[in-house]
Amino acid sequence: MPRKQTGIRERLAAQLDALRPWREGLDQAIADSERHALVDLEGRRAQLSGLSGDDALLLAELGLMSGLAALAARHPDAGVPLQRATLAGAVRTSLTRLEARHPGHLVEVRVPPYGAVQIGVPGVDSVHRRGTPPNVVETDPATWLRLADGDLGWADALAAHRVSASGAHAQLDDVLPLR
Repeated sequence: MPRKQTGIRERLAAQLDALRPWREGLDQAIADSERHALVDLEGRRAQLSGLSGDDALLLAELGLMSGLAALAARHPDAGVPLQRATLAGAVRTSLTRLEARHPGHLVEVRVPPYGAVQIGVPGVDSVHRRGTPPNVVETDPATWLRLADGDLGWADALAAHRVSASGAHAQLDDVLPLR
């Protein structure tokens, strides 16, 4: 049976629905400053209905998923409800957007298990023709979303070993965040 494809608006609405009961039951494990970041979920839902255009929706999804991924990483026992479909959709949509903005075949960006794209690097001509390029960047979905949103900087991700980058041009600091 084929998977049901949902758009960004539907994924965001489903993720916000999943967050509502969790937010209402937050315990003291989460600091007040982090709790404040999630208090305005109803406001985000209202804002979502007013957004138009894929770019605005993508930025809203990246912002929400990046924040949730960071919260889940800081508090693994808090049970942050990251919906797989929303996580996968946000990763795939952001990779597609990256590929469209930076066409080429010089660097392969991998975010297993959700996707991989080949991109060009500004100011560098791509001479690669077949197979896997000599420049490969790989990271986990949560780190990717934080990089794409700008919540995590490229240098910080490298220093924390959250990203594997091999090759002379395997640097994404010129192409991220996706704003």
